[in-house]
Amino acid sequence: MNKEKFIEEIEGLDFYGHPRFYDLVLEMIKIHSSKNKDYATREDPLQNFKRVGELARRYNLVTEGYESTKIGIIYMLKQLDASLKLLRDRQVGEVENIPKRLMDVAVYSLLEIILYEEEEYGLI
Repeated sequence: MNKEKFIEEIEGLDFYGHPRFYDLVLEMIKIHSSKNKDYATREDPLQNFKRVGELARRYNLVTEGYESTKIGIIYMLKQLDASLKLLRDRQVGEVENIPKRLMDVAVYSLLEIILYEEEEYGLI
């Protein structure tokens, strides 16, 4: 979906849900866009998952098939593990706090859907 279509869709919504939910979705969009500049290109916005998936396959770190999707899930697990550790130890986090880590998990969840679809339908 292009930006114009996205704006059109947003303008047509009722926004019946929790107001904070919409704040968080907007934050997810901003995070995905800004962080992605470090990892990928406009032409291939999920390039980092594909690169790391290929490396993991090459070194037999993941079983063959859906490598990019598996890497994304591993990234999510890393954030969940850190969040659980921070909660267990009653820490706030030196680099990222729990809300920031959970936001990364939310972004990864959406990216995982895209990666899975691309791998399932042979688009990768």
